[in-house]
Amino acid sequence: MYGEGTTKAEKRRIREKAQYFVVQEGVLYHKNHNNALCRVIVNDDEKQRILTSVHADAIGGAHYGQNATIKKIIDRFWWKNVANDTRDYVRACTMCQKCNQDNKPPPSTLHSVSVREIFHRWGIGVCPVCIRIKKNFHILDYSLGYISYNCFKNTFSRRKSNNVILS
Repeated sequence: MYGEGTTKAEKRRIREKAQYFVVQEGVLYHKNHNNALCRVIVNDDEKQRILTSVHADAIGGAHYGQNATIKKIIDRFWWKNVANDTRDYVRACTMCQKCNQDNKPPPSTLHSVSVREIFHRWGIGVCPVCIRIKKNFHILDYSLGYISYNCFKNTFSRRKSNNVILS
């Protein structure tokens, strides 16, 4: 049962740790804090598949964050350093990094645009309204207290002018 040359202290340590493990039908399980059996995972590919499925899969996961993902995993699976592996996985998740409110700067305050003379301030950009109506570019003119924007299908075709009054 024990290897040759195993000391009494090592045997005691093995017995203490073994009380948390059970083999049923040839599958190794770990008893969690509720004495529920969790399948032991030793394959790194399977760990990665479980992390992806529980955290980011369309059915099982919805990017709930570190704590929720850890809880979901430890209810069914066990491997050494499961919590650290899960934290590292969630920290590396690009979707979570983009959508997490803690990673976004606070909203800035709006301020009025000062204009000294005609064509003092102007810009070229892409307007969401223009994109919806299949027009690509618009030119903004901030002179005379209102924004005049012109939408173009391309740079030299039919011109549509609209005015928005600034307050």
